[in-house]
Amino acid sequence: MMDKKDELLISQFLSTHRTEVPNKSFCRRVMRRLPDRTPLWARLWTFTGYSLALVLFIALDGFPLLLDALREAFRQMLIQGATSSLDLRSLGIAAVVLIFLGYRQLYQEIAKN
Repeated sequence: MMDKKDELLISQFLSTHRTEVPNKSFCRRVMRRLPDRTPLWARLWTFTGYSLALVLFIALDGFPLLLDALREAFRQMLIQGATSSLDLRSLGIAAVVLIFLGYRQLYQEIAKN
């Protein structure tokens, strides 16, 4: 084990002899040249799954069902007197974040194809 004096000497030496290596966007160029690790069939399978889910959601009237489920959940909360602990601002923020994450994931899947 090194004692405190050795650690201090090493840290002083390294701080005085530190040199910055210029990056010149080396990392970005390397990352751009790496091959895509996701096989084409996996991306197609994911795209097909998302597309099928969207078609079924629309075909089976998913929007009214979703709105009915949310309305019923809020109605039950109001009946049970949970309005004092309900923070609509936090609920709105959570909804916006979830919608944003969903759109971002969908955009990334489309951009890969």
